[in-house]
Amino acid sequence: MHEAVRAFSSKLESSTIEIDGQKMIQVSFATQEGRKRKNAGWPKKRPEYCKFALYKENKDINDVINIICKYLKMSTHLFSFAGSKDKRAITVQEVTVKKVFATRLSQLNKVLRGIKLGNFSYVKTPLSLGDLSGNHFIVVLRNVTGEDGAMNRAMCSLRDVGFINYFGMQRFGNSLVATHQVGRAILLRQWNEAIDLILKPRSEEDERDKWRVNWKQTKDARSTLEMLPSNKRHSAEKELLLGILKNSDNPIYALSYIPRTTRMMYVHSYQSKIWNAMATKRIQEYGLKPVVGDLALDGDSNKNAYVVTDSDLNELKIEDIVLPQPGYNIIYPTHSSKALELLTYRIN
Repeated sequence: MHEAVRAFSSKLESSTIEIDGQKMIQVSFATQEGRKRKNAGWPKKRPEYCKFALYKENKDINDVINIICKYLKMSTHLFSFAGSKDKRAITVQEVTVKKVFATRLSQLNKVLRGIKLGNFSYVKTPLSLGDLSGNHFIVVLRNVTGEDGAMNRAMCSLRDVGFINYFGMQRFGNSLVATHQVGRAILLRQWNEAIDLILKPRSEEDERDKWRVNWKQTKDARSTLEMLPSNKRHSAEKELLLGILKNSDNPIYALSYIPRTTRMMYVHSYQSKIWNAMATKRIQEYGLKPVVGDLALDGDSNKNAYVVTDSDLNELKIEDIVLPQPGYNIIYPTHSSKALELLTYRIN
């Protein structure tokens, strides 16, 4: 309960008091002395964030953070990372957490399974979604069948022509309900629709989905929680059901129980779905060469985009062309603005 108060607002502090033999939790605005006590154990000259490398095997990043938080008895809001890696893979990525000692994190290696923490350092700022320049993959193809000539042509095309770098299944999920559908509902402020999509049965015949069927039929959070399988004990669905149990009349409140990084992933998934559609349309209409109206990055900063004109065409290759994800205060290719508007409404 004290952790929930701290997660709700850093301006609040709580304490356990006893009145007439009954223990109660007292919540008040944090005083100057209270803030000093809170930070007393953290060295003044040490940066506030501990950065570490997270190694995981066949696990979702949000599930891993939930597991770590259960052991540390702390809020998921204190953790941040630059993006999600594939669930069905062996992955390594950096994570930051606020005011947790490296020694405390390191001790978790004794109890975690398929998860390792290491390469600890202290930094001034936390990671945020998008704070990465790319990924490095080692891909293994197994049980490949086909003619040698066809496989050689495919590999040569991959080497010489390349491929469209689509957002893959880890961004959208591989179940009946794709994460971008939840993101679309959130952007449209269809809160109850978002909740039902997250808890919707993936297969009504599957025994493991009985809890989802129960929610669909009863909308009873308590009985659905009691039916949760062991692999959902640390999940967004469990947090959502707890939020509904606390306040069934406020869907926004219930959704806020899901870790912020997961909520953002839903929205980013919808952005990525639109990006994939726009990338396909761009290649279909204009091929593998720069055209007027494309976007390219400024050569000096490599950050600011500009619209390609006739005078730029001789200096650019298709590798120089960029396509932004839709969002606020974004510059778009001038030849695709109407298509983007149509796709945004049609994708579901």
